[in-house]
Amino acid sequence: MEKISRKSYMIYFYTCFILFLVIRYFNGLFLVQISDNPIRSPRVDLIVWTTQFTGIPNLLSVFWIGLIVDLLIVTIPFFILFRVFKNKDVRKHIMGLTVLFGLYVLFIYCYPTLSIRKYLGLILLPIAFVFKSEKRYIAYLELMRYYVIFIFTSASLWKIIRGVAWDPTHMQLSLKAQHIDNFVNWPNHYITKTIAAIIDNPTYCHVIFVTAIVSQIAFSIGFFTKKYDRTLAFLLILFIISDYLVMRIEYWEFVVFLPLFYTWKSRKQ
Repeated sequence: MEKISRKSYMIYFYTCFILFLVIRYFNGLFLVQISDNPIRSPRVDLIVWTTQFTGIPNLLSVFWIGLIVDLLIVTIPFFILFRVFKNKDVRKHIMGLTVLFGLYVLFIYCYPTLSIRKYLGLILLPIAFVFKSEKRYIAYLELMRYYVIFIFTSASLWKIIRGVAWDPTHMQLSLKAQHIDNFVNWPNHYITKTIAAIIDNPTYCHVIFVTAIVSQIAFSIGFFTKKYDRTLAFLLILFIISDYLVMRIEYWEFVVFLPLFYTWKSRKQ
């Protein structure tokens, strides 16, 4: 079985990580950018409430502490890449960055409009690079592959079991909710007009929704074979792009999962 090398994956991962930092900065999601936000709405979630109980969010909201964490999160990936190119050990730096970024994610999850799900790959995946054993490194990547498959399969089953897959109005209502500010503030923008055209066609709207569900449940084939992994990689890319264009939901961070499907070559089925 030929796999993506540890060095190649680390270069790919941390290059993506740095690009995501740029996106987060322009989205105003650095700690110093959101620390003054008075609106917090802790979800009914055990991890979130435990984090609130420890006082970590309040600590990270202190300007100078948030600034230090931001600077570390920005500089450590560059340092890791530098050492990777020099073939130096980076395991301690990876663990340090993972812990810091984990604290960052728990903090922003306390705000009502922010989601923890899209950041999980940035926290869980680098653990693979910490293992000394090549066997454990490969085993962990396989585990992460099944984790991604589970994410998409469970998302489709949730829609099917709860019955929203059969509701012809569900996609219409979702699009209206997602684009309501566009309809109010930029009614003549071409994106607004495109979404309005989709909403005005109930059949087409529902077809898009059903297609998305079928694409998600198609990932379940990955539980049984790796023969179609490159197809799943294509579906993953399609999901990221279409979710942004149609639903205005950013899942760019999911591109770190692509090597789990696409760069593997001579696999035995």
